[in-house]
Amino acid sequence: MQRGDLNSRVPERYWPREFEAAPPSDPLRSFLPLPPAPGLTEWFFGSSTRSNDAGARTLNCLLVRVDTETTAESFSVNTLPQLLESRKALTQPLHTIIIGSDEAAMAAKGMLAAAQIRSGVSVFAMPSPTRLNALFSLAAAMVIPASTTADPIRKISDVTSTIFRARASGVPIAEWRPDVPLPRDPLDAASPVKAPRHSILPSGAPAQRLISLRVASQAARYEALSAIVEVDTYQPTVWTEPRATIGKPLAEPNRPQKIVVAGHDMKFAHPAVAELRAQGHEVRFDEWSGHARHDEARSRELLRWGDVVWCEWALGNVAWYSRNVDSLTRLVTRLHLQELSTAFPSTVRWEKVDATIAIADHVRRQLLRDTNAPEDRTVVIPNMVHVPDALPQRHDVARFRLGLVGMVPARKGLREALDLLVALRSIDDRYTLSLRGKRPEEYPWMAERGEESKYFATQLERIETDPRLRGAVEFSPFGPDMAEWYAGVGVVLSTSEFESFHFTAPDGAVNGALPMLLNWAGADLLYPASWLHPNVEHMAAAILKATADAHVWRQRAVAAREFIAENYAEDRVVRSLTNTILGRTE
Repeated sequence: MQRGDLNSRVPERYWPREFEAAPPSDPLRSFLPLPPAPGLTEWFFGSSTRSNDAGARTLNCLLVRVDTETTAESFSVNTLPQLLESRKALTQPLHTIIIGSDEAAMAAKGMLAAAQIRSGVSVFAMPSPTRLNALFSLAAAMVIPASTTADPIRKISDVTSTIFRARASGVPIAEWRPDVPLPRDPLDAASPVKAPRHSILPSGAPAQRLISLRVASQAARYEALSAIVEVDTYQPTVWTEPRATIGKPLAEPNRPQKIVVAGHDMKFAHPAVAELRAQGHEVRFDEWSGHARHDEARSRELLRWGDVVWCEWALGNVAWYSRNVDSLTRLVTRLHLQELSTAFPSTVRWEKVDATIAIADHVRRQLLRDTNAPEDRTVVIPNMVHVPDALPQRHDVARFRLGLVGMVPARKGLREALDLLVALRSIDDRYTLSLRGKRPEEYPWMAERGEESKYFATQLERIETDPRLRGAVEFSPFGPDMAEWYAGVGVVLSTSEFESFHFTAPDGAVNGALPMLLNWAGADLLYPASWLHPNVEHMAAAILKATADAHVWRQRAVAAREFIAENYAEDRVVRSLTNTILGRTE
């Protein structure tokens, strides 16, 4: 039986394992935008490609809920043959996911079999939250019956409904008439939820299609957020310090410890290393030359020497140490985001890892879904942010200068930053944009990436030729004067497609700028809802409002700085990080 056949079953080993859902009071953590579940993509599509991009809706797959009769979120099973009339000719191994109660799922299978629709469709009796979130990760959109009321989608805020859970998972909701066949292209279904065709790309281009579905996904998550919180005031609970020892304790906790720090990139580790040394512990580095390249003899020597091994980044370093560590040595790793797009986490012997420190909860939850890392040995401790004691004088006119740190690679969102500037300058030509960092042509590898090179060529041409941009964009090279640069910026941007944390937002906030972010997956678990926006148009309107009055702008910038200082200040994070590395609590 083919994997996409109507009566095929997904073997247990391809499903993500069950893990504890977030408490009912926090439904936005139980259902998150996550990249396609690798087990399900391997089963249905024959590919185990891993991704850390939760915003890309790349699969031509629609999700439909059915019931024995039509409801606000369910089609009647009797309408399925008509709905799938156009899609049954698609060659994809999975193009439609159907979910429903046991009774509805059985009836749906019978109805589709009678209509001789047997391939490309999988029917699931209502799965658990973990499995439903995994199915949502495959869907470009969820289609619900069209309603006669004015705007029903926005009125459905029941956090237990499939519609809310889909939106929270970043799945656009599209209304559709039961007597009209579903479209072959999900973009045609997603268009009712504001997936605009991008002005820079030709209509129908593959890249344009993905941009539109990404915008629709951001809007879906933002709608879920705004349905249950007051956007102007909501601040997430970012993290809580561990209150119990995670993993096995140290054999001799009352003496100075010998600590090995292993990895290829230590830039985020140095403050914690300095603190460990200040406490009297001895620290030695096992410096890897790449994700999997190291001096094995040196690593073995350090392993024999150390009481604790801290693998900074969860790559080949923790895979190797987990296979070689003894029963007495404490092994800890810190997970960022990059690792989840590699095969390394799946090669780790997680039962040997005492503690896994994720820098954000959306990163932790993807790890739990895609590996067998023990949930009770994972903890969220965010990146640390240095908060200056004082701020330089900032003139009122600075509020009209936008700042973007790092424009490469393309996923950093230069195009969206330029679109934003165009929208602002169409109303007030005082707005300008400062781009901090290397230009695209300064990266040697850029010439080898054809599509990315074309992307940047298009954006740079816009800067030179568009009268709304010409003379309004400044290129500022990287340097040690970041505080001085921030002093001239009033609004700092995060227009990325996806991130784990994006230091630009908190760094800008502690230096007196007001952060504005596109709602990339996970952002609302890290930052106040008032900073977040589903699309460029919404962000432009918010910036115009926030900067119209210099006093209001300054007040909001102060509030942003206070939020970062309370949640991400270096001393608090370093204390919690070092305690977790050493297996102790306050």
